[in-house]
Amino acid sequence: MTARFVLVLTAVALAVPASTTSAQPVPGEGKLALLTWEGYAQRRWVTPFERSTKCSVSATYARSPDDMARSMRDRGRFDLVSASGDIARALIDARLVRPVDLARVGPVDNFFAPLRAPATTTVGNTHYGVATLWGANVLLYRPDKVVLPPRGWSAIYDPRYRGKITVPNNPLQIADAALYLGIRDPYELTPAQLGAAVALLRRQRPLVAGYWSYATDEAALFEDGHAWLGAGWSWQAERLAEKKVSVRTVVPREGATGWVDSWMLGAEAPHPRCAYAWLRWISRPAIQAALADDFGGSPASRLACSYMDAIDAGSCAAAHADSPRYLGSIRFWKTPGAGCARCADTDAWRRAWAQVRS
Repeated sequence: MTARFVLVLTAVALAVPASTTSAQPVPGEGKLALLTWEGYAQRRWVTPFERSTKCSVSATYARSPDDMARSMRDRGRFDLVSASGDIARALIDARLVRPVDLARVGPVDNFFAPLRAPATTTVGNTHYGVATLWGANVLLYRPDKVVLPPRGWSAIYDPRYRGKITVPNNPLQIADAALYLGIRDPYELTPAQLGAAVALLRRQRPLVAGYWSYATDEAALFEDGHAWLGAGWSWQAERLAEKKVSVRTVVPREGATGWVDSWMLGAEAPHPRCAYAWLRWISRPAIQAALADDFGGSPASRLACSYMDAIDAGSCAAAHADSPRYLGSIRFWKTPGAGCARCADTDAWRRAWAQVRS
């Protein structure tokens, strides 16, 4: 356990009654299977959870949202999945997840208002997820290679950087292209708009050094100099800073898409009591602060800022975790074409992305 996380746990003990500082033992199950993103199940907060609950955690890391959705079809394998907004509704519609009883999780009224019942995980008054982290998809660049700091997404389509650009291997990259093209809702694209975004991405393809699936893949491209700029997250910049590789992040003037990850309960979760213990644990402001500090996102809980700053002074403001206005400015991922009869659907986006990569 790192010194920084010890500080967080100490802060919890000072801030709340002793009865709430640890999870309660969960009798009879002893296991918890997570399907999640790389960086979401770090030992610094998993180990204290295991010690308190006697629920041994195993984590499987997904390469992409589509990979995550496919893995959830193996019913009864996973208790919880940390789904991003673009696949959450598909998991609900396919009945691969089941409703979450928020009364068993604890109060979420300390979450930012848009994250108490996100549209992607809420159907009517039924909740299928508990929000954890959110963040923007930002522009990363190496200032030692890119002398003139980029201000917009045009940089990743600029032939001057041929062979030095990296972007996610994800059909949702189409939304980023649509945003750059000035389309009002980058997730509700007519066939013509989808075609325009695909044409832009196909022109970009010869410029790309590599399409990344794992965040560590992009970090490696920046570290070894194969990439100078690209689309990514603050997580990569933080990991590179630890290796003394200078990478800066920019929210481009055209705006940014973004992600909200929510823990969703598998339809046939084999260890539901341990799963609810995890939902209670991961919803706590101090634990969300540690997760946000490590992963590079922002916590759903608006009470997490003091814990973030206890770990790393100024990290709350740096992550915009104290700014509802910034939160409201991000075009968060959602299922393409959902609720729009004339728009291209998820299958059309997948086919379009395959065309980009072909």
